[in-house]
Order: sequence, then structure tokens, then C-alpha cells
Amino acid sequence: MAVNETKNTITRIDLSSKGYFSLGKRGFATEESDSSRGEINKFTLSETIQELNISKNKLSELPFEISQLVHLTEVNLSENCLRTIPQALQNSTTLKTLNCSHNMISISDIKSLNLEENFDFLKPKLENKLELSNPDDSIYSEEDMNDSSTSSSSKIPTFSDKSNSVDSGILLVDNSFDFTNLVNLSYLDLSHNELQFFPESLSQLPNLQFLNVSHNYLTCLPPSLKSATSLRHLDLSWNRLVEVPMWVGQLGRCLKLSLSGNPIGDAMEFPKNVGKTCRRIQYLDMENTFIRDFPSALTTLLDLRHLKLSNKKTSLVESNKSIGGGYFERESSWDLFGNKKNNSYNQNTLQNEKDRFLHRNSLWTLPPKISNFVGLVKLEAVDVGLADLPEALGQLRSLKILDVSKNNLSWIPKSFIDLSALEFCNFSKNSILMLPLDIETMPNLTHLLAAFNMVAELPDNIHLLKTLQTLDVYENQIFNVPNHLMEMNLTRFDLAQNDFTKQAFKDHTNQDVFENYWVLQENLRSWDGVLLENQRQNYEMDTSLFLDRKEFRTVVVVETSSHSNRSIHKTNLDLTYSDIDSEEGADFHGNTDSDHMENEATEDEVPPEPEPVSDTEMDDWTNHLDPYGSPPKLSYRHNLLRMDQESWWGSEQFCPADLHATPRNEQILKNWERERQRSTRHVGRGRRIERQTVTLPLLRDSQFDDAI
Repeated sequence: MAVNETKNTITRIDLSSKGYFSLGKRGFATEESDSSRGEINKFTLSETIQELNISKNKLSELPFEISQLVHLTEVNLSENCLRTIPQALQNSTTLKTLNCSHNMISISDIKSLNLEENFDFLKPKLENKLELSNPDDSIYSEEDMNDSSTSSSSKIPTFSDKSNSVDSGILLVDNSFDFTNLVNLSYLDLSHNELQFFPESLSQLPNLQFLNVSHNYLTCLPPSLKSATSLRHLDLSWNRLVEVPMWVGQLGRCLKLSLSGNPIGDAMEFPKNVGKTCRRIQYLDMENTFIRDFPSALTTLLDLRHLKLSNKKTSLVESNKSIGGGYFERESSWDLFGNKKNNSYNQNTLQNEKDRFLHRNSLWTLPPKISNFVGLVKLEAVDVGLADLPEALGQLRSLKILDVSKNNLSWIPKSFIDLSALEFCNFSKNSILMLPLDIETMPNLTHLLAAFNMVAELPDNIHLLKTLQTLDVYENQIFNVPNHLMEMNLTRFDLAQNDFTKQAFKDHTNQDVFENYWVLQENLRSWDGVLLENQRQNYEMDTSLFLDRKEFRTVVVVETSSHSNRSIHKTNLDLTYSDIDSEEGADFHGNTDSDHMENEATEDEVPPEPEPVSDTEMDDWTNHLDPYGSPPKLSYRHNLLRMDQESWWGSEQFCPADLHATPRNEQILKNWERERQRSTRHVGRGRRIERQTVTLPLLRDSQFDDAI
């Protein structure tokens, strides 16, 4: 036991990690030893103790003698087996810090149900129902009765004197705690417990500065919080809240606000003037909150430094406990140390955990007003479905860490190169087609992760980026080895699983360069992701990105499939409407005119087929395209004869389809003209019934009779 003494006065006692499961007047009890009387005498008799640390033990209750420590200012009860806050602390008016995290605490307010009065139905209707009118009628003597009662009581585990029971045999535990007298309490940590509602007496504390009730089962918060104006840290994450409390707009001194892991969704509403009333908020966590749009009111938080919008798998890795049945739970479900026996998973718990996985953010883009965050240092938006980044991103001149991995991004905005302070950038697991061409102008970019994308080639001048230490372009579609590779100051580099082989790499460089690269690749794949700046900004990188990676491809995918791609593309080029029109009356869908109308062989005219494009001409066309466009792949080629069917790549990348009109089909126009002549040839010569086609509807009788 660590004891701090000042002039024979004990001020601090540290009993953490001792394995104690009971604490009383006669000593400490552990699994190995039963008592330590020398230490307990000092502990119980000294009223000058100010700090008490009994964390990381197996305590299920505290002795009431703790209330005699009238000068307590700090108590740490974390990581024990407590099911309620010890009532011995209710009158500790000097208490400033209370840590009860990682227990099994469930609090009922002092104003809650009086069990003895409200559960009268559990008591026998006749209190003397089991009493004998004549004691002599008993077949047992008083000595036998005393022995039996003694033996039976020895078999039943003893519980706290504060526990109440009724004649039905149901254990009723008094888990109320009144915070009213803790007027000096400024730090309260109740995280990782089983709180199901927010105690009313807690909402009346006036001086709270730190409040953490994360990882509980709260479904609502009180309509008012007296300490809202004094709070500096408020953590409500990983509960079951479905709305933001109105008093959030009163957090005038709050620096950190966490709402992650709550299914708030569209109810994520803030006052319009939140930027003025909560101007000091610097850290905002909104992970897994089921939002579809970033709240516009939050863009007025001009002093924001950290913004977290990601979807995390779960933060309850160790959580396999369920909300117990409360007072109606069997005693056999708990062991001697207060731990719940996990014989099988509770179905409700499994459903609760499943619900937490579904509380995912879905943000297809970020608002343009994100440019207001001029002081933003870290932005995390992992796995939220981002398909676009606004051009206003480049105005975040203070941004140092950007993580937008596991999204649907295909293009990086031009303004990205204006992020002059950016040091760490993670674009991994997107669909990015190319990196910014002027990336070498970014003066502080040190770590760039762009693995698992569709990048075709690296920028030509990337070797001029002398600050770059980490470059990860694993599993992209890069088809040539970058030039000036060894002129870069890289310490970690991965270029494997791209569209060239190991031999091609050696042929383009030399053996020494390849050996140096191999060292850089091993450095990246064994990297723990720890960076000094990331630690300062409380950013933890997902190192699973570097696991189970393969080496260079043994077969070039582009070359082996280029012939088939080229032949397929040739077919697309040659299959023009002139080819389709070689059959009589073909329409835009490839259907022939014979499917819709009667043809006359004498009037059929088949235009000559166009000369097919030779393979040599096709190869020449491809070679001319390569220096200016993308590599020779089917997904990047374009049918120049049918530009109206091409897809839109992005700004200044390719001409959109809506700028190209669909070309005329001369054969179809001729068929239309022949049909018109047929229909007029029989005018005045008797009635002829013409079959109307789907593609060429004719006028019907009385079709316009309703027109006025």
C-alpha cells in the first residue's frame, strides 16, 4: 500500500491493483492473504486522508466507515465490481473528483420507488399466516430450530445491510445515490457502467467541469443541466440517445463534446447561434450518429480543431454484458466477486450490439461552409460513403491530418494542393483515378497513403516533393515504374500489386535500386503507424491496412488482357449504325424494320458497308492516345464515333456526353420516307389497313376530336 505522509499526517492512500475483494475494519482480504492489520489501522484512523485510490480490485462494496474521511477530495473506484456508488460518499461535501468507471453501476434516484411500500403485492396477505397458534404443536424443539436456522444461514451468502428483502424471497438492492450534497464535485466519470437513466440529483450539481457518462444505456437526458455553463468536457458517446438536449446550446465554456455512437440521425439539431454561445468548442466527435448531412449550424464553430465523422466498427469490444433483470434477477447469476456469470449470450445484448453496428453515418459530401473551420487541424471521415470533396477543402490552411479512407472518392479537388500545412493524408480504399499533378508544391506533406485505388500513374514531378517520407500506392493500376525513384527521400514505399511485374521493375531500373526499394517496402509493411504529430493530435492510424499484402504480380494484367480489350474495343468502334443498318430498317435499339412493318423487296436498298478499321490503324490510334490520356484499358478508352455515349470523368478531364448530339442514321431516315410514301400511295384507291408499328405510330381516326 502506497501511503504519502506529511509531518506524520497521511494525505494519500493507494490500494490499486492489490486484488482486494473486501475492505473492512479488520483488514484487507485478498485471494492470497486475509489481513494486513498494520495498514488498516492507519487507514481507518486517519481523517486527514484527501486522496483514496482503490481502483483495479474486485470490490463489490465499501465499508460505511469511509464516511469518516471528512477531508476526501479525490476518490478512484474504477475497474471494480461495484453495482452502485457507495452511499458512504453521499455526504462528502469536500469531494471534488470521483471516478467510478468500468463497474456495473446502475443508479436509481433518491426520489425513486420505495420498494417496501410500493411492492406490497410481494408480501403475504396474512403476516402471521405461517405462525402456529400453539408453539407446543411443533415437532421440533427450540434447540433444533436454532441449529437449523444457524446452518441454513451459513449456506446463504450475506449481503449488504443496505439490501432489503421481502417475504417473497426476491432480493431488493438499494442502489440509490443522492448527489445533492456533493456541491464541490467538479470531475465525475461514470463511463462503462449500466446506467439506464440520468439521475435528477446529478443534474442539479452546479460546479461540474468534467462529465463522462459514455458507454452506458441512457436513452434520454434531463431537460436542464445546472452545470452546463461550467462544463469543459462532456462525453455522451455510445449510449442510446435519440436527440440532442436543448441545454447543449449553453455550453459556453465547453472544449470537447462527444456524441458518437448514439442513433440521433435527423434529430441532430443545434441552435442557429451555437457558434456564438459555444464558441470555445475545439473537439467534436460525431462518429456513428446515423446522420445523413452535416448540421449546417455547426459550421459556425470557428475555433474547431478536431472533427471526427467516421464510422467505427464498435467501441464496445469487451462488452458482452447485458442489462440484468434488476431486482428480479437470480442470485445464482453472480459469483462471489460480483461478476456476472456468462453461461450464454443474452439475446437482447446481441440485438443491442447489432443496433450499434447499424448506426452509421452516410455523408456523400461535406458542406462548402466547411471553409469556416480555419483552425481545423484534424479531419476524420472514414467509411461514411463520401463521393465528393468540396473545393472549399483547400481553404483549411491549418489542416495537418486528413483521413478520408474507405469511401467512394474518384477525384481529388484542385484546391487540395493549397493545404500548405498538411502532413498526413490517407486516401486508401477509394476509387481515385489520379493524384494531383502539382502535388510537389505542398511544402509539408510527409505521409501519403493511397493504396487500393485506381491511380494509373504517379505525377511526373512527385520526386521533387522532398518532404515526403511515406508513399503507399499498393494495388493500384500504375503501368510504369516512376522515374527518379531513388531521388526521393522516402523511408517507406510500397508499389506492389500494380500493372507491371517484378522483372519489369528491374529492367526499368537496376538491381541496386530494386534492393533499396525492397527495404522501403518492408519498412512500410512492418510500420506500427506511430507518429509524434499524430500522437499530439490524438490520431490513431489503422495499421490493418498493411497486413496480408502480396508481392509484385508475376503476370502483367494489362498486357495479358490488352488483346482482348483491344478486340472488344475494336468491335465497339466497328459496330456503328451503318453496320446495324445493313439489315433492313434497323432502329436505335438494333431492331430491324421487318419486325414492325411489311417490306417490299423491290424497294429495299442496302447501303454499302463502311470499310472496317484495320488492327494497325487501331494500334496507331491507341498509341497516340496514350501520352495524353489514360493507359490502354477498356475502362478508359473512348468510342470517338459515338461520343454521345461517353461518361463524364470530371472537370477538365473529358467532354461530357451532353455536348455531343446523337449522330443521324441515314438508313432509318430512308425507311421512314419509304413508309410515308407507302401510306400516301393508296389514298383514294380504297381502304387499306396498315399495321401500325411501335416505333412509328400513325394517325388514328378521331384522334384529335377532343381538341378545341
